[in-house]
Amino acid sequence: SLTRTVGNLASADVYGRLVGLFDALAVEDGGRRHVPGPLSQQRIAERVGASKAMVNRLLQDLERGGYIEVSRERIVLLRKLPPRW
Repeated sequence: SLTRTVGNLASADVYGRLVGLFDALAVEDGGRRHVPGPLSQQRIAERVGASKAMVNRLLQDLERGGYIEVSRERIVLLRKLPPRW
């Protein structure tokens, strides 16, 4: 449907901005990269120009896929994030 297509395009664009934010903020510590926190979903949403709900969905999907580990203190980048989501 058109709604789904537009939604997919919007999430792909938000995903690219999210990856860019993580790349910009990530630091290496003990061989692992992580984004130091605290960094709330609302703050991430503001930084990437998206809704908190969209950021929440992307973070949950990435965590389920084994790409990131989210905690209050940081977001650990477990492996390279895919170029598209």
